[in-house]
Amino acid sequence: GGSGCAGGADVGLERRATAAVQLLALGRFLLSGRPREEVILWVTTSDDPAQSCRALVRALQEGPAFEGYGLEDFLEDAAEPLDRWCLADGLEALSRPELRGCLDMVRRLFADSSGNVRVAIARSVGRVDLELVVSELAEQYLDTLGGSLA
Repeated sequence: GGSGCAGGADVGLERRATAAVQLLALGRFLLSGRPREEVILWVTTSDDPAQSCRALVRALQEGPAFEGYGLEDFLEDAAEPLDRWCLADGLEALSRPELRGCLDMVRRLFADSSGNVRVAIARSVGRVDLELVVSELAEQYLDTLGGSLA
């Protein structure tokens, strides 16, 4: 599919998502879970939670470049299933190469104890390329298996 022009609303969403990442980085610095709760509240109560999840993930993907706080950090800090659902659902915003770059995170979300998180990650990855991820994961497992059998 083609990516259309971003409307004015998207710029506002992008700005809020960037502010959310700054808030998350601050929360980690202050060792406080409160900012993360605020961010999740913003996502879940927004007009379009799915779009907000995607905006947050995009901002987190760019995070390490400008904030030093990225996707892996968010997963580490994700205390609640809702946090991880938000991440899993938003991963659909990533491109195929970007997803390939965070396979370990994808695997951890696939193995999450919360069913909602597993459903969200399957849906997100499926929209990008389920086959790619499954085959890459299978390859990793086979390598591990091969190493232990050799």
